[in-house]
Amino acid sequence: MASVSGDKKNRLVDLVKQILKEKDSSKTNNTLKQEKNIDLLVYELYGLTKKEIEVIEDGMKSGKKDSGNNNC
Repeated sequence: MASVSGDKKNRLVDLVKQILKEKDSSKTNNTLKQEKNIDLLVYELYGLTKKEIEVIEDGMKSGKKDSGNNNC
């Protein structure tokens, strides 16, 4: 598990609080910006390369396309 500095932890906590506040006021509020910032923080914490991040991002895009076709 990655070690989290106080500054990064605070940034992460602030982003989560922002998302919760937005979703609490309306479930349809757009929190994509905060979610993307959390993704970037996690990538940084784990020291991922640009190539590794591309693989993850591409996989998330593929997963979103396929999620509507799940007949479970």
